[in-house]
Amino acid sequence: MKSDVADIVNKAENTLRLSLAALGLETVEGRYVLILADQPDQLESGLFLPDLDQDSQDPEVALVVATPSPNTLGVEVGEFVLIEAYMGSKFEFDGREYVSVFAESILSRITGVPAIAV
Repeated sequence: MKSDVADIVNKAENTLRLSLAALGLETVEGRYVLILADQPDQLESGLFLPDLDQDSQDPEVALVVATPSPNTLGVEVGEFVLIEAYMGSKFEFDGREYVSVFAESILSRITGVPAIAV
């Protein structure tokens, strides 16, 4: 599991070079902007994970890329969080897909994973 998280962190570090603010996108009305983490379909051991039911209600891992002001949760840009499944509004900006959620949709901060400079 730790290697899967490390893979997600490495992929995010390699693909994120500009912050949303630098691109001209700022959050409004208490929304957090996130990038959903890709879930691996094969483990390092070579085991393939089954394609789960599309209606799964499992929470999703996401990377925080923009926070509102005031930031009521204290979640910082570059940290990973767990959010409720199917919450928020998905949108595309500058060729990348994002999801915008309210604080109530963020279930927890994921600790033990280094934050990423976004």
